[in-house]
Order: sequence, then C-alpha cells, then structure tokens
Amino acid sequence: MTTGQMTAKQALIEAVNGMTEEEAEDLLDFLELQADPGDLTDEELAAVNRARAEYDRGEYVTAEEFEAELARRRAG
Repeated sequence: MTTGQMTAKQALIEAVNGMTEEEAEDLLDFLELQADPGDLTDEELAAVNRARAEYDRGEYVTAEEFEAELARRRAG
C-alpha cells in the first residue's frame, strides 16, 4: 500500500457512511453471522437462498462497480 491509499478500515468506514440504514443493518447481520455462524433461522435460510438465486441470475455487482457507485454518491 502506498502513501495516499486508504487503509482497509478507512475504506470500510467510507463504504458504511455511504449506505442507507437498511444496507448497514444487512451488512451488520452478515458480519455477525460470520463471527458466530450457529444455525440459520428459516428467515435467514430463505434470505441466503434468495441471494444465491439472484447471483445465479447474474444480479450482482463487482467490487469495481460498487466502488464506482460509492464515488458517484459522494460526488453527487
């Protein structure tokens, strides 16, 4: 990493600051699940299945597309 580039924590903070409250809640749920996977509730399992189906249909964005959208939101 060169001087002038953001640290991972700084990039995460910027990404979170650009999120809606709902997006932030979804991310927090994901992070908490990573820390303690346990058993999935029926609702969580349904959400995972929906996400997998969306991915299979090509309904996702790349990291580059996500970063470009964040930049647009900050600029606009």
